[in-house]
Amino acid sequence: MCGIAGIFGGFQAFMPMAGWLCVHTIVESFRSFEKFIPWIALILLGYVSGPAATIGSILGICPIMRLDDRGRIIAYDKARGKKAAVRTTVDMMAAHAVGGTDYSGKCWICHSNCLEQAEITRDAVRARFPHVQEIRIFDIGTIIASHAGPGTVAVFFFGDERAPE
Repeated sequence: MCGIAGIFGGFQAFMPMAGWLCVHTIVESFRSFEKFIPWIALILLGYVSGPAATIGSILGICPIMRLDDRGRIIAYDKARGKKAAVRTTVDMMAAHAVGGTDYSGKCWICHSNCLEQAEITRDAVRARFPHVQEIRIFDIGTIIASHAGPGTVAVFFFGDERAPE
């Protein structure tokens, strides 16, 4: 009985160290294709095809997505480059926020491993919506991050009602 407990204890001690070693050994391999990770996530989830993802990564195209009335993630637009993606996102907020650019509610910005991009988005929202009460930045949840991948920035606000699709 003590032998089994000893083996189990040794295994429990060994696994975290083995995991740490594996992660730190292969992390350099992942850096070589890091910019493709969001597109890989979209391919695996069936949002875009392989060729579209390859071209999108090469050209720096950012998919603009939203939640529909059923809670599904819908890719409805594209922007070339991060600045254009921020501009498109803020334009969509202006079109759908309660009161338009006079929106005075709260705003939440979530990001997936890209705090700097979230701060840029916050500054753009603050410039376009001078009456907004509060803008808070959070890490995005694991569910949405697993669907959209790293580099995702999401803006949440009180807006008009979504039309059923």
